[in-house]
Amino acid sequence: VHWNDVGFLFAMAHAGARPTLYGVATNGAGLARHIGGTDDRRDRTSIPPAAMIRLAGQDWRALKHLFSMGEGIVYGVASNGDLVWHRPKGAANGAAAGPWETRVVGVGWGAFTHVFTTGQGVIYAIKPDGTLLWYQHRGYLTGAGIDQPGAWQGPKQVGTGWQGFTQVFAAGNGHIYAINNAGELLYYRHRGWRDGSFDWDAPVKLADGWGNYTQVFAATGY
Repeated sequence: VHWNDVGFLFAMAHAGARPTLYGVATNGAGLARHIGGTDDRRDRTSIPPAAMIRLAGQDWRALKHLFSMGEGIVYGVASNGDLVWHRPKGAANGAAAGPWETRVVGVGWGAFTHVFTTGQGVIYAIKPDGTLLWYQHRGYLTGAGIDQPGAWQGPKQVGTGWQGFTQVFAAGNGHIYAINNAGELLYYRHRGWRDGSFDWDAPVKLADGWGNYTQVFAATGY
């Protein structure tokens, strides 16, 4: 499997284990590959078959957004706008080939242009007009849904002007990165990430030339 044949791509760290790289192949099967260690630091143009684990029981292609919360938990936004919580059953490191628990934990997420997390239940969503919303899924460890009181906090508006980014992703603890149409990589620090308060550092331009990447991501869950 070549990297350009992989759709959604994200990294996730698990307690006591090295990070795992997840992807969705064109046939819809989830793929997992451990990264880290001397061997895996080598440049690769494809994923070795021995390094992949197929995650059964799910057609991952049907999702509009897919992201890792860390701690073995994955969220997806379905084509009907449902926010779906996923966790592998009985897997200590999140890389099980067996069945996954899936629960609908939210509705109305289909119109967002970007959805991403900074960990610990905090999820950001960007509306087409550039409004940045903050949510906290307090039930992220168990998959508690909208029918359970106290499972969610928010939304809270924490920003404007976020339209026009080609990619937006976070590395945890309020550290957010965005790539604009000019290919600039920008860094944002949301100091109010824990409670959704409007508390930001000024954005910093980190680099040029990031516009040619089809996917950019950071590991979460450390």
